[in-house]
Amino acid sequence: MEIDDVYSYDAKTGYITFKCNRHARKVSGNVAGWIRTDPSRRTSYIELRADGKTVKAHRLAWRLHYGAWPEGMIDHINGNGLDNRIENLREVDSFDSAKNKPLQKNNTSGVVGVRLYKPNGKWVATISNKGKKITIGYFDKKDDAIKARRDKEIEFSYHSNHGRKQ
Repeated sequence: MEIDDVYSYDAKTGYITFKCNRHARKVSGNVAGWIRTDPSRRTSYIELRADGKTVKAHRLAWRLHYGAWPEGMIDHINGNGLDNRIENLREVDSFDSAKNKPLQKNNTSGVVGVRLYKPNGKWVATISNKGKKITIGYFDKKDDAIKARRDKEIEFSYHSNHGRKQ
């Protein structure tokens, strides 16, 4: 059976449902898939079976909405991997996906790319662009390091959600 014959996608809610009865648990109109959590990355996504293999629901949502599988990665703009509304999905490469990451659990400064450099007691601001790590500078004041980092985020087109707390 073709994917379009099995699944229906509601772009406003992000839900993928069954179009036809497949067996007792796959009933027409029921939401398809299950939640898979990756504790090491603190993320959860919906997965389901399509064409005999397990796929992430956001990729299938893209396929059902646009008629073609995405070539790149699918990024959840708001950072919620369970929110598969089409307005929350965008196709990106790995570099752009990295520009929309949450604040890491082990971050001690409260700001992505800013940390205290103990050997000289200064705040260092760093950023990555197209896979290359760049040291923006060393600063006496944390606020100056944060401002320098924010300015570079704008320059390198980082997403406004980058560094959000989860």
